[in-house]
Parts: sequence; C-alpha cells; structure tokens
Amino acid sequence: MGNYMCFVAPKKPKSPPYNSSFSITVLAPSVQRREGEILQSSNLKKFSLKELKIATRNKHFECIPYNVTFGWIDEHTLKPALLRTGMQVTVHRMPVCPVSFGEHQKWLAKIMYLGKLRHPNLVKLIGYCVKDRTYLVVHEFMPNGRLGGRHFRRSSDFKPLSWKCRIKISLGVAKGLAFLHSVGIVWGNFQTSNVFLDSEYNAKIYEFVSLRHPLSKYSDSVAGQPEYPNPMCDVYSFGVVLLEILSGRSDCKIGRRLDRLDLMDWVARYLNNNSGIIFDPQLEGQYSLMEAQKLISLVFQCIQTKRAYRPSMAQIVKALEALQDG
Repeated sequence: MGNYMCFVAPKKPKSPPYNSSFSITVLAPSVQRREGEILQSSNLKKFSLKELKIATRNKHFECIPYNVTFGWIDEHTLKPALLRTGMQVTVHRMPVCPVSFGEHQKWLAKIMYLGKLRHPNLVKLIGYCVKDRTYLVVHEFMPNGRLGGRHFRRSSDFKPLSWKCRIKISLGVAKGLAFLHSVGIVWGNFQTSNVFLDSEYNAKIYEFVSLRHPLSKYSDSVAGQPEYPNPMCDVYSFGVVLLEILSGRSDCKIGRRLDRLDLMDWVARYLNNNSGIIFDPQLEGQYSLMEAQKLISLVFQCIQTKRAYRPSMAQIVKALEALQDG
C-alpha cells in the first residue's frame, strides 16, 4: 500500500459531553438580563437598523426574501462614521426569528456565546441588530467567498486553486474544527459551504450558517435535549470535504450520494493502487506520489464506518501540518 498515515484507535474511546447546539445555561427572562449586559459581556457592537441600511445602500432587510438555510447575505463597506475603521463586513439575516421574550433572550445568549469565540479559522462575529421581527448578524467580510465549484473550475478570469493552496485550506478547516471540539462544540453536518476564504485564501468556518434552527436547541438545562452528536461525526464530514477539495468535485458528485461503505471502497481502491487519479487532474505535476498516498490514507481514516477508528481533529491537524512542512 505504500507509505501512509495510520492512527491507532483507543480500545475504549471516551465520549466527552460535546454538543452541536452550543448548549449553555440561559437565565430566566428578567430585567437583569438586558441586551446591554449581554452586549458588554461579549464585546459585540449593537447596530441600529438605520446604520446597517446605510452601510448596505439602504437595503430593506425586513422585506427581503431569504433562503431558509443561509438567510440573506449582502456585502458592503461600513462608512468610517459608523464603524470608525471603515472595515468591510457581511450582513446576514437570520432565517429564524424569536416569537417570545424568552426566545429573544436565548437568541441574545447565543450571540453572547458566539461573540466570545475567537480563532484565526473562525469567521469573526462583529455585532448584531434586532428590530421587531428582523434579526441580523454582522461578521467580517471574506473577499474570496464561500468555498465551492468556482474555486476549482478553470476559466478566463479565474485560476483553479493550486495543490499548496488546497492543503492550506484543508489545514485551516481542520484547525477550526479542532478548536470547536476543544471547547466542546460539535458541528454535526459540516460541509464545504461552511468554509469561507479571506483575501489570502485562509479558510475560516462560519458558525452561524450551520445553526438553521438555533432557538429550538437552547434550554435552561440539557435535560430533554436530543442526543448530542459525537465529534467523530465531524471527522467523517471533514474526510468528505477533504476529498472534495482534493478532487475538485462538489459534494453532489461524490460522498453525499454514496453510502459510507461505498465511499470507503471507492477511496480504498485508489489507496491500494497507489494512484493519484482521485485528485483533480488540474493538479497534475504539483504533488508527489507519497503526498498523494498520505492524503488518500488520511481521507480513508476519516471515513471509517466505526467512529473509534477515526483520528481526532487534533491528529488530523498534525498530519496536515507535517504534510505542509514536507
């Protein structure tokens, strides 16, 4: 099979109390739990709807239709008078709006929690705006947008991502997920659509996008909550994402349409044949056979049907760092 990475699974893997809903203790509605308190504790800016309308060229957020999964997103530059720095931001309309004061408080508590998350591979949350039934979040602008098909297609005005750039992106994604796992957060259904790229093609995870129904997953305690996913489910998803990045094919053309056994067989076939055919043909000549073997092996380890045989995200980070340092 050649040289490839192997991770030894523990005999009795422990399952720490991870969760995908950022479950935290939410205080009962009271006058003491005001927006100002939450805003102060999370260092987020509370924008007025007027400020964001000016920043986004007078968009009427409350009237704009939005996709139920990703909400409505617009990217513009806030004027220095509004944010002082004049930094570019993205305004994201949340697809789920609280219908009661209690749910509103839980939404603010979630904002507080997410506002405290700081990592180079997480999209930075800057602030929020609440006006009647319109809930908006403001986060840093990612110039190269969401990772997707356009980054892999060759066109007259776009050059496909190089091998080194794809490894860099994969490592950034792995670091972001490893950080979330380190603070007890499991994504649950991670995809390439959750990855955004800055001006230097550094990968950053956008945590708000995955929270399609955040309010239903917040409570005063974990009692009665659905079973939390194991962090190893993120490892499987990362394996599929890594495969997409290296092959240049979207998830509709590979792993998501194959069941786990078929996907494992597909990857194992290339691993056993010491073949790099699984990679994007536009990458030909940019990598060695040994590098190909190591990455195919890493994908194979990530998509093992038994969770205990999958590496942790921390192990994946080390493996990709070693490959990048070469």
